Amino acid sequence: MRDRRFRQRDGGNEYLVVIGGFGSDQDPSDSVEMFNPRTLEWNELPDLPISYRYVAACSLGTCVYVIGGFDGNERLNTVYSLDIAQREEGWRLLTPMHYKRGLSAACTNKGSY
Repeated sequence: MRDRRFRQRDGGNEYLVVIGGFGSDQDPSDSVEMFNPRTLEWNELPDLPISYRYVAACSLGTCVYVIGGFDGNERLNTVYSLDIAQREEGWRLLTPMHYKRGLSAACTNKGSY
């Protein structure tokens, strides 16, 4: 890992992704890193479009989603996705949530609703 971090992490099928957070200076971070437990290696992924912390994150298939958060000034309603299999395309901004959120949680479920 580039820097020590606090919070924001998500495990995928075969990797662990560390998203944003903040270091010892308390400034929000835009960095994203992926750990492969099979090779025990860290790799950098494309930086987030903005620096923020207190995001919710989850994965679905090969995509990682970053939801809401706090940019140091206000809570956010943004939703970004990154397809790990096509990471060179970078983060995509998706439809925003109706409400701004920070320190929330996210998960995926294959069930019926």
